[in-house]
Amino acid sequence: MTRPAPVTKADYDRVAELHAQGISGNAIATETGRSGRTISRIAAELVLSADRARTRPLLRRRSQTLARSAPAWPMRSSTTPPVCSCTLTEELLRGSD
Repeated sequence: MTRPAPVTKADYDRVAELHAQGISGNAIATETGRSGRTISRIAAELVLSADRARTRPLLRRRSQTLARSAPAWPMRSSTTPPVCSCTLTEELLRGSD
């Protein structure tokens, strides 16, 4: 596996430029050919932060979508609590009353 090229001053400048345009971290990663983790690290070093006013509604919509698609809780049909294997082993050793 080859190591990625070292991060350069040009990378920092490009990330700052794209961030100023309001482009997401994932889009910046795609544009620059760097990993999302590298973009996050550069943004943190440059003290860049996401526009929370823009991302908050997107996150709310995503969480609502996930809530609608999640299975009902609890997933088991039985209301009896699960029995751990250590309890079963103890009962077997005691001879189950």
